[in-house]
Amino acid sequence: MESGADNWVEQPYAPFYERVHYFENGKEISLPTEDYFSSDFYTNRIIENIKEGSENGKPFFAYFAYQAVHYPHQAPVEFIDKYNGVYDEGFEKLRETRLKKQKELGVVSGDVELDPQHTKTSYMPWQIPDWDSLSDEEKKFNARRMQTYAGMLDNMDTNIGKILSYLEESGQAENTLILFLSDNGADPNLLPLSPDYRDWYQSNYEYVYMEDYEGDYSKMGQAGSFADYGSGWAAAANTPGSYFKTFSTEGGIRVPFIAKFPGQIEAGESNGKFAFVKDIVPTLLEVAGVDNPGESYKGKTIHAPDGKSMWSVLTGDAASVHSDDEAVGYELAGSSAVFRGDYKLVQNLAPKGTGAWELYNIVEDPSETNDLAKDMPELAAELLAAYREYEVANNVVPVPEGYNPLEQAVKNSMRPGGGH
Repeated sequence: MESGADNWVEQPYAPFYERVHYFENGKEISLPTEDYFSSDFYTNRIIENIKEGSENGKPFFAYFAYQAVHYPHQAPVEFIDKYNGVYDEGFEKLRETRLKKQKELGVVSGDVELDPQHTKTSYMPWQIPDWDSLSDEEKKFNARRMQTYAGMLDNMDTNIGKILSYLEESGQAENTLILFLSDNGADPNLLPLSPDYRDWYQSNYEYVYMEDYEGDYSKMGQAGSFADYGSGWAAAANTPGSYFKTFSTEGGIRVPFIAKFPGQIEAGESNGKFAFVKDIVPTLLEVAGVDNPGESYKGKTIHAPDGKSMWSVLTGDAASVHSDDEAVGYELAGSSAVFRGDYKLVQNLAPKGTGAWELYNIVEDPSETNDLAKDMPELAAELLAAYREYEVANNVVPVPEGYNPLEQAVKNSMRPGGGH
């Protein structure tokens, strides 16, 4: 499948491509035309696949990537209605209550403060709007947007529960490692607001804009509707991190990670030490007792897995995955970062940020509100040098001045071969 799709019917969610392609066992397939919702369907298929594969007695590997909670935010209505009234106080209040709860649970330090409005970005749609400036009707519309997101997440959680229940019932849960994580921070972008996209959305969805609902938002998230939620709710979802997907801030790249393996990983334990997505493959290889293939696999040259196994940390035999003197680099769409120990040097080019290299202690300051670059210039210089090495080693290509990934997506879709 391409970058995403509608969850009720077989169609794209944006004019990036003319149709969606689904494949199973190397062959293109069509989705059911009745009783289909993506998360429910995928869950049933993965359970069927595990059942079929278990007959040969071999271990299984299942990579299960839900469309949830990527937009369009959609879910069976009973999941959405569960959250009636929950978000009526707005996104600013939600950020506050979530931070308070995180402090109570010890997830973050009691000293953590939020970036109030995201004013480092010069792109207005990425700043946090004022809830109180919205009309009553706009508040109703926006509250239902967050409800729809929550309902989609709740439905996904229910489906994950079905998989766990199947593993329990089939006697496989005690010998199965389960990893759960998100791929990036929350997305604030409102694609239907692009003038270049409006005609497409009006042609492909009945309910997109507030005026489409005529005051009755019960159809939001149902077949024929396209729902997203914007920068305010995205900021609340990223608490305590700041900013969003494609940014190199903690709000853009710091995600939840949960590991479960009965008898091997202590339940209910938490470890806030830094780990990176590339550490997953070495972890799975170690657990499976498979040697790292290096630069060659089955006669083919490959990029050698270069992360580090998290297994000793997950089992409580080690305190950290990466040593305090080891630098880990990152870059996406002109946003860059390098991590070492508790510190992170980060740059977000305009319009995402100011373009300055900023230094943060992300353990004490996950919101990245206290820039230490001037106070710790030697450390900032060392980390910048480490990032330059990462740039060269990974052939990082600089983006043009003023590069905006949202606007670039629009341009790409307008080219020959795009969705138009």
